[in-house]
Amino acid sequence: TDNNVNLIAGGYQFLNGTSTSVTILKDIVGYGKITTDGIGQFNDYIDLNTVGNRGKIGYDSNNVYIGSTASAGQIIFKNGITSTDAPQTSGTELMRIDSSGAIGIGTNNPGYKLQVNGSVDILNLKGSTGNAIIRFTDSDATADFSIGSDDGSGAGAGAFILYDRSNSAYRLAVNSSGKVGIGTTNPSAPL
Repeated sequence: TDNNVNLIAGGYQFLNGTSTSVTILKDIVGYGKITTDGIGQFNDYIDLNTVGNRGKIGYDSNNVYIGSTASAGQIIFKNGITSTDAPQTSGTELMRIDSSGAIGIGTNNPGYKLQVNGSVDILNLKGSTGNAIIRFTDSDATADFSIGSDDGSGAGAGAFILYDRSNSAYRLAVNSSGKVGIGTTNPSAPL
């Protein structure tokens, strides 16, 4: 026993209380070490040993960190893991971050920095106030464009726009009536 962490066969118990009255808060089964500050508070990380390479969960005053000591390690999020099986062999994968930092949702092998696979309505972007915009900027910011839905500040409420941020100009607008304007935000004809 190390203050409020108790070593048990094959894992650890998180405890609450004193040496005469203890409540088990959580059993953790597995291999690894948990560092404490000497009074039962966790101060750095939990080291999850998996024969050679390890997963780590840690924190500081403002952040939580999850990672692997292996350079080729991945972080995999699952649900539906059965109570008797290890997460490596059970459950449904929801998302993964591969060793290059690519994120895959609906795929376990993302080919891009963000790859989302699914069926019908794969992605919904909704502005909490104002426009709902996706912004595209090249590496030196000489090309800077936005596409999305306009809240009425430029092309009218309900319009879909292509906006050139480098030159502060609407390049394309499809208004709520379906009229398309190229170089204008107020089209009066279908095109």
